Amino acid sequence: MLTPPAKRLTISLTAGSARLVADGEGLTPTITFIVASDNAIATKRAAIADLVQRLDKAPLWSPDHLGDYAKSTAELTKLPEDVLLARLHRATHLRDRDR
Repeated sequence: MLTPPAKRLTISLTAGSARLVADGEGLTPTITFIVASDNAIATKRAAIADLVQRLDKAPLWSPDHLGDYAKSTAELTKLPEDVLLARLHRATHLRDRDR
């Protein structure tokens, strides 16, 4: 099975065997769409509201818990934890730089 290019690049960057010369920064914002059927809205309104509140809180929690975030994401995605942590550090640095 082939490794996706983004994963190969991040692994290479983490290992120090590559350098980033361009990325997609500034091309598209991070957008999340929450979609639910009329039936789900009618029967699971509280659960949907809870999910939306958790999604709103996640960006506030994650910058101070990058290690925990990387670890849980690694468990879910099976990506190397150090690769995820490197990506999270880079994303946090870019966000802080642009404030």
